[in-house]
Amino acid sequence: MQREERILVALTLVIIAAMILYQALRAPNLHISSAPQTSVTAAASTAVSRFAVDINSASYEELMGVRGMREGLADAIVQDRAENGRYDSVEDITRISGVGPVTLEKLRPYLTAE
Repeated sequence: MQREERILVALTLVIIAAMILYQALRAPNLHISSAPQTSVTAAASTAVSRFAVDINSASYEELMGVRGMREGLADAIVQDRAENGRYDSVEDITRISGVGPVTLEKLRPYLTAE
C-alpha cells in the first residue's frame, strides 16, 4: 500500500470516528425533570415518544431493551397484558404490583401505550 493510500485510509477512519462521536454527543439527555415543559422540551418529548416501546404490543425482549427495565417487570407487563388486557396509558402499568410513581417516572420517557 502506498503512503498516500495509507494516509487516505487513516483520514477516512478519523472522519468516521468523528461522525460517530458527534452522533453520540448530540443524543438527547433522557431524564425526568420537574421543570415546566417549554416548546423545546415538548419537541424533545415528541421526538422521544417516536422511539418509545409500545407496552401493548412489545415482546419481553423488546421491553428488556428499555433503559431501566428489570427482567421481572418486563415479564410482569407481558403477563398482566395477557391476563387483564391492553393498557389505556403508560400510567396503567401501576396496576402491576411493585410499580409505583418512581418506577413509572423512570420508564415513562421510553414507553407508550398506543
